[in-house]
Amino acid sequence: MCSASGRSRRGRHGGGRTLELFVSDGFAQVQHNVLTLVCEAGEFAHEIDMERVKAAEAQAREKLAGLDRLSEEFLKAEASLHKALAREAMVRRASGTGGLA
Repeated sequence: MCSASGRSRRGRHGGGRTLELFVSDGFAQVQHNVLTLVCEAGEFAHEIDMERVKAAEAQAREKLAGLDRLSEEFLKAEASLHKALAREAMVRRASGTGGLA
């Protein structure tokens, strides 16, 4: 079993297609070629609204600028920023416009 926070996961669908799913805060387990995901949220690339992603990124960056790096609020804002960037990268990979893994 492994934990996942703001990561994308790839797997083969029954029809042989590769699907990539962004999961937020959860756990994944693979047993006997079956993936079990328990997560806060999951989205396929085509379901992600890039306007919302960009707004979340801007909001997180704005919050980070005014916070103490050792505060809990800073850590939450930093996690929000990483989540937004990971969602954006997944959409870019899926659309063929690039992005880092």
